[in-house]
Amino acid sequence: MAAIVVAAAILRFSTLGARSFWVDEVVVVRLLELRFSDMLGALLGGTEGTPPLYYSLAWVWVKLFGTGEIGLRSLSAIFGTAAVPVAYVAGRQLVSSRAGLAAAALFALSPFLVWHAQDARAHSLAVLLAGLSFVTFLRALREPRGSSLAWWVAASIVGVFSHYFVAFLVGAEAVWLLLAFPSRRVVAALSVIAASVIAFVPVVLAQKSQSIDEGYALYGPLAKRFLEIPAQMLVGEQPPLQRTMSVLAAALVVPALWVVLRKATEAERRAVLIPALVAGAGVAVPLAGAAVGFDYLIARNVLPFWLPTLLIIAIGLSSERAPRLVPAAGVVLCLLWVTINVVTADVPKFEREDWRGAARALGPAHGSRAIVVTPQPGRDPLRIYLSRTGDRVREFGGERAGIAQIDNDRVTLDRVRVREIAVVALPFFLRTAGRRPVPPRPGSPLKVPRGFRLVGRTETDFFTILRFRAPAPVALRRDDLARTRLGSEVPAILVQEGRTR
Repeated sequence: MAAIVVAAAILRFSTLGARSFWVDEVVVVRLLELRFSDMLGALLGGTEGTPPLYYSLAWVWVKLFGTGEIGLRSLSAIFGTAAVPVAYVAGRQLVSSRAGLAAAALFALSPFLVWHAQDARAHSLAVLLAGLSFVTFLRALREPRGSSLAWWVAASIVGVFSHYFVAFLVGAEAVWLLLAFPSRRVVAALSVIAASVIAFVPVVLAQKSQSIDEGYALYGPLAKRFLEIPAQMLVGEQPPLQRTMSVLAAALVVPALWVVLRKATEAERRAVLIPALVAGAGVAVPLAGAAVGFDYLIARNVLPFWLPTLLIIAIGLSSERAPRLVPAAGVVLCLLWVTINVVTADVPKFEREDWRGAARALGPAHGSRAIVVTPQPGRDPLRIYLSRTGDRVREFGGERAGIAQIDNDRVTLDRVRVREIAVVALPFFLRTAGRRPVPPRPGSPLKVPRGFRLVGRTETDFFTILRFRAPAPVALRRDDLARTRLGSEVPAILVQEGRTR
């Protein structure tokens, strides 16, 4: 077990800084730079759609370790590593220590969990707290005493405050406990959870009413997103050879599921019903909500159900009646997962978000530079990385979204005088499954303002940069600059003010 935890820590901590922040992580960075009260106000204003627990913890954390990639993401890595022994305890309580070790190994090596343990978001904390809720739920099932129920109540309430989807897991556990033990103690425990959740409803409504996010339909049809959930859970967010890896991982899981259905002992089959029904109910409720318009179903949101799902596989792999081929398939699955983790360790998030690389390629400005950025949400990560050069970077006009209420640093003039224009293009933020996103490349001549000529061109797998320069500074309107873009998307315009050469 110690070796498994060490392996989990190595996978999560060794490459924390290998990738650039992606757009959603930058929203967190900007929030954590505010005063605590302002941060909470921005959260209630719809900047984010998750509860404030993670942000409150991270706000304290960055005061000690900073808002760099390693400093901020290390908090998620700690949560992700701590969840591994929780998986062991769950497997041991359900069946045996052998099942616990199998669950811990799967939890330690899962590319999906490693990816989110290196993400400065609330998901890794939600996985840990949902796991604690499930473990204390198992204990309450075995010993429905006051202390066991109290631990479950505490873990469940804190879990719901980390991510709203944990509520679906807790709801399934609550129904099970009530049906198994319809006693006053259980009813009292459920009442405490219900009262806490109801008290939090105004926060949920405030976030939803102010949020620009109307669900996840933009990620594709509901059926497509539902089918992507098992694929991403098996091989992560960005495996190499996505379809091949998904099929191979599924084939390696099938023997464990076959054992559960056909070979497991009676005790193992009874045990596997608990995680199967809890995970099934936890996914079925948000799926039903999506079908009636409350559409927030996406793989990362169902992460709280990954522990009970992995427990089903772990029980099959560790069954007393499993043929030798079955644990061998589990070993191969673990090796496949390690390979995915190693091969993709330094690949930008979603194979597209290399804002740090783009900022380094741009470098500091000498004088005043206009930057035409696509896709538009990239203005914020690019600003953060360019600001590290010591230059002042502001936005030039345009409608703001996302973190508008926490950022008023804009150019308010009708025109800006610049000598250089940099066109920065990264891939569009949505991608087609199985295809690596590619940045736009210059085709027909760009509509560059008069007097500017091309002086530099950088093309990588993750971004395209074109530089144009004029003999002397030129006063330009936003529309003049917006026409100088790659692709058809509406760009963001930044103004970078550096030292004069």
